[in-house]
Amino acid sequence: HMAFLLAACGERAELEERLKIMDRMVQRDELPAGRVVPVIARSVLAFAEGRYEDCASHLLPVMPDVVRIGGSNAQREVIEDTLIVALMKSGRIELARNRIQRRLTRRPSLRDRLG
Repeated sequence: HMAFLLAACGERAELEERLKIMDRMVQRDELPAGRVVPVIARSVLAFAEGRYEDCASHLLPVMPDVVRIGGSNAQREVIEDTLIVALMKSGRIELARNRIQRRLTRRPSLRDRLG
Protein backbone atom coordinates (compact mmCIF):
# COMPACT_ATOMS: atom_id res chain seq x y z
CA HIS A 1 0.00 0.00 0.00
CA MET A 2 2.97 2.26 0.64
CA ALA A 3 4.01 1.75 -2.99
CA PHE A 4 0.74 3.31 -4.17
CA LEU A 5 1.31 6.34 -1.98
CA LEU A 6 4.96 6.80 -2.94
CA ALA A 7 4.24 6.37 -6.64
CA ALA A 8 1.27 8.75 -6.53
CA CYS A 9 3.39 11.38 -4.80
CA GLY A 10 6.23 11.00 -7.31
CA GLU A 11 8.61 9.67 -4.68
CA ARG A 12 10.47 7.44 -7.15
CA ALA A 13 13.78 7.46 -5.24
CA GLU A 14 12.11 6.36 -1.99
CA LEU A 15 10.17 3.64 -3.80
CA GLU A 16 13.32 2.42 -5.58
CA GLU A 17 15.09 2.19 -2.20
CA ARG A 18 12.21 0.17 -0.75
CA LEU A 19 12.30 -2.08 -3.82
CA LYS A 20 15.98 -2.85 -3.21
CA ILE A 21 15.16 -3.83 0.36
CA MET A 22 12.22 -5.99 -0.76
CA ASP A 23 14.36 -7.69 -3.42
CA ARG A 24 16.98 -8.58 -0.79
CA MET A 25 14.25 -9.92 1.49
CA VAL A 26 12.87 -12.07 -1.33
CA GLN A 27 16.35 -13.45 -2.05
CA ARG A 28 16.75 -14.37 1.63
CA ASP A 29 13.21 -15.78 1.75
CA GLU A 30 12.29 -13.23 4.45
CA LEU A 31 9.22 -11.74 2.79
CA PRO A 32 6.18 -13.85 3.75
CA ALA A 33 4.20 -12.90 0.63
CA GLY A 34 7.23 -13.55 -1.56
CA ARG A 35 8.11 -11.88 -4.83
CA VAL A 36 4.56 -10.65 -5.50
CA VAL A 37 5.16 -7.64 -3.21
CA PRO A 38 8.03 -6.05 -5.15
CA VAL A 39 6.33 -6.93 -8.44
CA ILE A 40 3.21 -5.03 -7.36
CA ALA A 41 5.37 -2.09 -6.27
CA ARG A 42 7.13 -2.04 -9.66
CA SER A 43 3.80 -2.20 -11.47
CA VAL A 44 2.42 0.71 -9.44
CA LEU A 45 5.50 2.77 -10.24
CA ALA A 46 5.15 1.96 -13.94
CA PHE A 47 1.47 2.93 -13.83
CA ALA A 48 2.20 6.24 -12.09
CA GLU A 49 4.82 7.03 -14.74
CA GLY A 50 2.40 6.25 -17.57
CA ARG A 51 4.19 3.05 -18.58
CA TYR A 52 0.97 1.06 -18.82
CA GLU A 53 2.34 -1.83 -20.88
CA ASP A 54 5.12 -2.32 -18.30
CA CYS A 55 2.55 -2.20 -15.51
CA ALA A 56 0.42 -4.87 -17.17
CA SER A 57 3.47 -7.01 -17.99
CA HIS A 58 4.51 -6.97 -14.34
CA LEU A 59 1.05 -7.73 -12.97
CA LEU A 60 -0.34 -10.34 -15.35
CA PRO A 61 1.92 -13.21 -14.27
CA VAL A 62 1.47 -12.57 -10.52
CA MET A 63 -2.27 -11.97 -10.33
CA PRO A 64 -2.93 -15.51 -9.00
CA ASP A 65 -0.45 -14.76 -6.18
CA VAL A 66 -1.92 -11.40 -5.12
CA VAL A 67 -3.95 -13.19 -2.45
CA ARG A 68 -0.62 -13.78 -0.65
CA ILE A 69 -0.44 -10.11 0.33
CA GLY A 70 -3.49 -10.50 2.55
CA GLY A 71 -5.97 -7.72 3.05
CA SER A 72 -9.59 -7.61 2.04
CA ASN A 73 -11.04 -8.56 -1.32
CA ALA A 74 -11.63 -4.85 -1.95
CA GLN A 75 -7.96 -4.08 -1.30
CA ARG A 76 -6.83 -6.82 -3.66
CA GLU A 77 -9.32 -5.61 -6.25
CA VAL A 78 -7.46 -2.29 -6.33
CA ILE A 79 -4.53 -4.20 -7.79
CA GLU A 80 -6.78 -5.92 -10.30
CA ASP A 81 -8.34 -2.54 -11.18
CA THR A 82 -4.84 -1.17 -11.76
CA LEU A 83 -4.17 -4.05 -14.14
CA ILE A 84 -7.46 -3.54 -15.99
CA VAL A 85 -6.83 0.17 -16.51
CA ALA A 86 -3.22 -0.51 -17.57
CA LEU A 87 -4.47 -3.06 -20.10
CA MET A 88 -7.00 -0.58 -21.48
CA LYS A 89 -4.47 2.26 -21.67
CA SER A 90 -1.95 0.02 -23.42
CA GLY A 91 -4.52 -0.99 -26.05
CA ARG A 92 -5.13 -4.51 -24.77
CA ILE A 93 -8.88 -3.99 -24.66
CA GLU A 94 -9.92 -7.61 -25.17
CA LEU A 95 -7.77 -8.81 -22.27
CA ALA A 96 -9.17 -6.01 -20.07
CA ARG A 97 -12.69 -7.00 -21.08
CA ASN A 98 -11.97 -10.64 -20.17
CA ARG A 99 -10.70 -9.63 -16.71
CA ILE A 100 -13.79 -7.51 -16.09
CA GLN A 101 -16.03 -10.35 -17.20
CA ARG A 102 -14.21 -12.74 -14.84
CA ARG A 103 -14.75 -10.33 -11.97
CA LEU A 104 -18.46 -10.05 -12.75
CA THR A 105 -18.72 -13.83 -12.88
CA ARG A 106 -17.00 -14.14 -9.49
CA ARG A 107 -19.32 -11.68 -7.81
CA PRO A 108 -22.78 -11.47 -9.36
CA SER A 109 -24.85 -8.47 -8.43
CA LEU A 110 -28.33 -8.39 -6.92
CA ARG A 111 -29.65 -7.44 -10.36
CA ASP A 112 -28.11 -10.64 -11.78
CA ARG A 113 -29.83 -12.77 -9.14
CA LEU A 114 -33.21 -11.13 -9.66
CA GLY A 115 -32.99 -11.86 -13.39
